[in-house]
Amino acid sequence: MNDHALFRPVLKTFAVFLLLQFFSGALLFYLKIGFHPASALEFYVGSEIMRKTYPERPDRFKRARTFQGLVKSSLGHVLAYGVIAFILAHFLRSLGARADHQGAPSLYNFWGELLFLFALLDILSGFAVRYGPSWLVFARIFVFTCFTLLGIAGALALFRLSAGRSEAKEWPSTRP
Repeated sequence: MNDHALFRPVLKTFAVFLLLQFFSGALLFYLKIGFHPASALEFYVGSEIMRKTYPERPDRFKRARTFQGLVKSSLGHVLAYGVIAFILAHFLRSLGARADHQGAPSLYNFWGELLFLFALLDILSGFAVRYGPSWLVFARIFVFTCFTLLGIAGALALFRLSAGRSEAKEWPSTRP
């Protein structure tokens, strides 16, 4: 980052956009699906099956998601999640290695692998809830929460690493 001081505002802006993306994604998940297991179950398998498991919950007369609908939704997420995870993991690994002054794999490498894993699980978990046992709804909520928190933590780490003070190396003085 020493030779790319003009790149710092770009990284900070990207981190802010990522934060907005993850927070708005969490808000949309809450509004559309919900974080209660009954709400998420109803979203994927419909009201009829949800009411068998959670009879005290109100019936919102939702139909089960279709395979076609799940595929349409997941295709957009595959590209978006892949690009976001790749760019964020790349920036954190590169900037983290410079900040640590080590070439060895760091916590940022592990973080990037976790982000990719939870992104993939998030995309597949809707199918699992729809076509698997109903208890997978808990995994769906857990996976989405982990993916979102990993993204927020990564964006905050990127902001911190890009805001760090540059440590310009001084040339040894030739004066006596």
